Amino acid sequence: MEKKLFVLLTGVLALVGCKQNPYPSSGNFFLEQPQKTEPAPVADIDMPPFIECEEGKACAGSIRGLFGDDSEAVLSFATSTGTFSTSTDGLPTGADFDTAKNVLTYTPDYGVVDTAKDPTRSYATIAIEVTLRKASDPVTVYKRRTLLVTVRNAPRPVDIAFPDVQTAVSEGNVVHSTLTINSVDYPVGPFTILIKNAPAGITATAKTPNTFDIAYEVPYTTVTVDDPIDPSSGKNTKTFAVEYRVGLPSGESQAISSSLAVTDTRVAPMVSYPTALTQGLSVDFTIRVDDVNGERAPVVTFPNTMPVGKLKVTDVPLTTSGIKAHLYNIVWDGIPATSGGHAYDFAFIVCGATTPTESTQCASYVTTI
Repeated sequence: MEKKLFVLLTGVLALVGCKQNPYPSSGNFFLEQPQKTEPAPVADIDMPPFIECEEGKACAGSIRGLFGDDSEAVLSFATSTGTFSTSTDGLPTGADFDTAKNVLTYTPDYGVVDTAKDPTRSYATIAIEVTLRKASDPVTVYKRRTLLVTVRNAPRPVDIAFPDVQTAVSEGNVVHSTLTINSVDYPVGPFTILIKNAPAGITATAKTPNTFDIAYEVPYTTVTVDDPIDPSSGKNTKTFAVEYRVGLPSGESQAISSSLAVTDTRVAPMVSYPTALTQGLSVDFTIRVDDVNGERAPVVTFPNTMPVGKLKVTDVPLTTSGIKAHLYNIVWDGIPATSGGHAYDFAFIVCGATTPTESTQCASYVTTI
């Protein structure tokens, strides 16, 4: 009896405890929904992962702090820049953050990429740590992100001072000029000089890390009688657009150009011969004549013969290509014994080129035998 009463009471309590019948006659079920909880407020920093800049030019990037509960966001900055100086607000020197527009602007100084220490360096990277806090809670840090700023090197122009650059030289003369290089990026170089489009004989020699001696010693073969005549000097002249290119430690270069007029210097042919010699009744010697201007072989004439015996002059071919010269072998034999003890003069005339068709620069020479 007690057992039946317990079962009956349990059933009644179960029906009373339900708000409604979980098994309605309609056949539909009612499921109790779990209670929803609000998520934690969103805290984020909306910004790009990196910004690319160039020395001397402004760059910018948008940085915005966000809270899901619409709290007022406050951003702060810290820069770990090594040798780079920073301003009091934690941004690199030359950088500014506009809180109204949420824009970071940065104009890197030309010294950010320190090429004086490493000429091959083409860029520098600055890491800026961005921290998000609430205006109502300046202590709690809600988010941190790192912005990488890549600064490309922008080489500054090099000042090449060449006040005494030569504009005219004469063949065979030696003239000196000084070229000075002033560079903010590379105050002590090292620099190199490459001279292009110039005649032979122009050289550059370093005197100090910033100065070079430019020597002009143009050879006699530079200008020919076929080159045009300069009205002011009346001489054959050849003009060169000479380029003086300065090589920088970075591998780049900068150049200046100058017009150089080279005037002709006519040089008498070089004659190699004996002025006097003593031989027996058979004489044998050589004469060589060279054109110092290197244009065409001098003209040699033998105006007279010897009073006795037989004279033979042979033009010996020269095997060196391009040389403007003559080599003559002089043989005088058949001299009678009665000529012994007597002196005879062997004369010849050498003429160098003066115009494209004339060789009128002449001189006489004598060998006393």
